[in-house]
Amino acid sequence: MTDTNKQRPPVPSSSFVPDQGGDPIKHGAGGAKNPWVRTGHQWKLNIATYNVRSLLQEERLLELEEELQGIKWDIVGLGEVRRRGEELTVLKSGHHFYHIGKKNTSEAGGHKRDLKNYRPISLLSNLYKLYTKIITNRLEKILGNNHPREQAGFRRGFSTMDHIHTINQLKEKCQEFNIPLCVALVDYEKAFDSVETYALLKALQDQGINKVYIEILKDIYSDCYNTVRMHKASNKTMIRKGVRQGDTGSPKFFTACLESIFKTLDWSSKGININGENMSHLRFADDIVITSHNLNDLEIMLQALDDAS
Repeated sequence: MTDTNKQRPPVPSSSFVPDQGGDPIKHGAGGAKNPWVRTGHQWKLNIATYNVRSLLQEERLLELEEELQGIKWDIVGLGEVRRRGEELTVLKSGHHFYHIGKKNTSEAGGHKRDLKNYRPISLLSNLYKLYTKIITNRLEKILGNNHPREQAGFRRGFSTMDHIHTINQLKEKCQEFNIPLCVALVDYEKAFDSVETYALLKALQDQGINKVYIEILKDIYSDCYNTVRMHKASNKTMIRKGVRQGDTGSPKFFTACLESIFKTLDWSSKGININGENMSHLRFADDIVITSHNLNDLEIMLQALDDAS
């Protein structure tokens, strides 16, 4: 088996890319440009397809068995093939087979062997989710009224298109009237996992949530622990922060915490003036767009947000 780790071949996409011979590479399994390839060369991609019909032939079944014995394969879909860290292995038949190999530590994001790319998901009972859904429905109106129009995440009557349209209009008008525009995009890393429990309860209290519901949520998030199960279960580890992935109330609770942060920021004189009002930022959950006329103000706003967070 020939290992060609030094070559990072293209993967299927929707565009045409000429190969070294000048001929266009076909769509689909023919291959196309891989956005992660950092070289000017392109290769055709021949995918070994072993479906039910081909495996009925004994020689194909023996070939597959022989190849798989020589390497520990990962079964991946096309979406996962696009992730960083792929290595290419060429079969004796001339086909290319993908497997996930070692990842350069300098690379970032997406690789399944990097522990920091995993997110904990709470496996919650239906009864628990029904219970928290009832609580969330009761708190939804109060929490929604505490959010300004800049926050469009997880709110009735708002969508991502609202802010996308606003940003496009802002860009067009600034270009039309030759007005300087500076934009910074902010995305919190592991947003749901970074919320401190005490900060969540304080944020709900500051936004006028009844003390009864705060005590219920405090009880829900108290004395929780997790374990990691591989060949055996690890020791219990207490969970002291984070809202639960999979809980219907978690998005609302996170945006409530984020709103408490923004209320501490004095950005009334910052941002872009639109009809006498300053638009300093737009939010969709933890995705934030900060706007300004100059880089100095933008830097000050980013630093203030970092300090408050």
